[in-house]
Amino acid sequence: MEGIRLHRATVYEWMVGLIGLGIAVYYLPSLVHQNVLVTLFLFVLAILLEVFPVPLGKVYSSLLIAMPVAVSMTYGTAEAIWLMVVAELVFPSLRRATMKLSVRIFNAGQYAVSVWVMVLLMQPFAGDRAVALNDWQTYLQVLLGFACFALVNHALIHFLQFLWGQFDPRDILHLLTGEGINILIALPFALLLMAIAPFHPLVAPSVLVPIVLLGQTIGLHQRTNLMQQIYRVTGQLTSEFDLDRISQSVAETAAKLTYAEAVMVLLTEPGTESPVFLPSAVHPLEETANLNPFRENLAAGVVGQALLQAEYSYVPDLHKAGLTQEEREGPYLSVAVFPMRSRQRVLGALICYSPRPYAFGEMLNLPQTLANQVSVLIENARLYQALQEQTWRDGATGLHNYRFFYEALAHHVEQASRKQEAVSVVVVDVDYFKKFNDTYGHLAGDAVLHSLGKLMVEVAGPKATVARYGGEEFGLIFPLDAQETYAQVEQIRTAVSHHVVEYEGYQLQGITVSIGIASYPEHGQSDRDLLLKADSAMYWGAKQRGRNHTALYSPEFDAQLFVDELTGLYTYHFINIRAREEIARGVQQWGVVCLNVDRFSHVNEIFGFSVGDRALRELSLVIKEGVRHTELTSRFAGDEFLVLLPNTTHAELDLIADRIMKAVSLRRFDVTSTVTLSLRTRHSSAVLTDIRDVTRLFDQVGRLFAELHRVSGESLA
Repeated sequence: MEGIRLHRATVYEWMVGLIGLGIAVYYLPSLVHQNVLVTLFLFVLAILLEVFPVPLGKVYSSLLIAMPVAVSMTYGTAEAIWLMVVAELVFPSLRRATMKLSVRIFNAGQYAVSVWVMVLLMQPFAGDRAVALNDWQTYLQVLLGFACFALVNHALIHFLQFLWGQFDPRDILHLLTGEGINILIALPFALLLMAIAPFHPLVAPSVLVPIVLLGQTIGLHQRTNLMQQIYRVTGQLTSEFDLDRISQSVAETAAKLTYAEAVMVLLTEPGTESPVFLPSAVHPLEETANLNPFRENLAAGVVGQALLQAEYSYVPDLHKAGLTQEEREGPYLSVAVFPMRSRQRVLGALICYSPRPYAFGEMLNLPQTLANQVSVLIENARLYQALQEQTWRDGATGLHNYRFFYEALAHHVEQASRKQEAVSVVVVDVDYFKKFNDTYGHLAGDAVLHSLGKLMVEVAGPKATVARYGGEEFGLIFPLDAQETYAQVEQIRTAVSHHVVEYEGYQLQGITVSIGIASYPEHGQSDRDLLLKADSAMYWGAKQRGRNHTALYSPEFDAQLFVDELTGLYTYHFINIRAREEIARGVQQWGVVCLNVDRFSHVNEIFGFSVGDRALRELSLVIKEGVRHTELTSRFAGDEFLVLLPNTTHAELDLIADRIMKAVSLRRFDVTSTVTLSLRTRHSSAVLTDIRDVTRLFDQVGRLFAELHRVSGESLA
């Protein structure tokens, strides 16, 4: 399809060009009879006007429009046609513009056709009258001539763009507006030429010299505006450090500067010995598929050579560049490559594509200037990212730290919400980590963390995010649902349990971890909620259930269900769950210690509830310090406390009960600076055997507390 379109456009170019040149040849005899000096003067002026074009969107115009009407009405049709033809054939060589021969012929021919049609349409208004500036018909004739020339000229050009597949109706108004401004500028000079020519035919063309300078000034003004646009864009990007956003903005700006059909920005992969170019942005995005062949063949062809040599390259026609069939895949024929360099290093490249040949003949220095400016921004962005990477890394493990983890988790949850996908957060805690520090020193502990971090990265896979969450805790993010994450994390837990850390001749082994998992959207809707629930699952579901476990979040792990807010001890709900699990594992013998504070209601009545609450909190700390981690301590109700000890003998129970009661009896609570409170407690202990059901266990506990209250009531009586 593209080949057919290109063929049709080329045929049209030759057809219009040859017709125009045929018209010029037809008028050649009339040109011979003109004053040679006047003709040469007009030719020089026309060429100079074309050397300094004025950008009008996708095409270029010039103030050459000032000459056809005035010259045809003053010196004749032949003079007007030939000065346009000569200007279009000569100026590309003077400006060193890369232009296809068919395009050069088309430009000369379409100008000749435009002048010829203009003269034909003006003749009914001219009649046999001489040109007179005091005659309103002369002005009407001049305006009609300008309008005819402009309309025919742009009609021929727009039809060519249509054949190229680049016609946009929105461009018509913009181009005609620009051409209208050119006419208003040229009109006074054309009228002045017509006024002077009857009296001084050789001097008259000199009145067009200022318009040559004016054309150059307008062209410079346009270039200045475009340069200002470049500096404005790069100025706005000065505080931007996201390479993708910089690349996208650069691609959009380059498309506006060159009217390229597609623009691709490549950036080098940092940390590689030889430059490896990777696409960073494509504009517009819908052209990405068309650019795939070029993305896959970056190392070959003209583009690849330009990148490797770090030199600007413009290929006006890929069909004539000697490329292989694979390198010529895609709808593009014109390619311009602008390397981005900084301090003798290639950082990337800006590449402009067009489906028509010789598309970038003008102002290619503008995208090169843009590429040079952006090179500094890219280097600064990479330096910033390197510094930020250091602040996001943990020194002991080399993993990302908690700052990065929080941001990554927020990003993953937001992305999962937008795309309706699952994401899971995992908290991993090293069991008994203090043992490594106490036994081998903190450097050994760091070695364990570093080795475990590498192991987790390896087992988790490239799609997972692994970070040191804090202390001996690690945080992981998986783009998976809960069950998939559980299976992946179980591999990590198993690998850790078999892992051996070599440290100064020691083999540190027997390392285990406790792991908690929470998943979006199943367990929570926000990053903070998921993290808290994963942490809760790790502590209550894995750590407090014997360690070396992986726990998937469940509502029963919520801290408020398991920890008494006043005392910080376990709740009855939590020890009920734990006891049920231990009984399921075969534990049938339990040691029980029940404690009760005597006449605690009197403390609240005399000193107030704030003092009573503070006394209970401090008493709870004393009780908690007197038990081991395997012993379950709970605030049973009000001023009652319960300690459950699985698989405990009578002798062990008596020692523990005595230790707790002794610590409690020695505790004094300062109410004020002059008042000290001593709490009197009673306890009851027993070893319960043949416990096969949690209901039976707590029925026995209830009877022990009832007996304790009965004894307490009798003593008070």
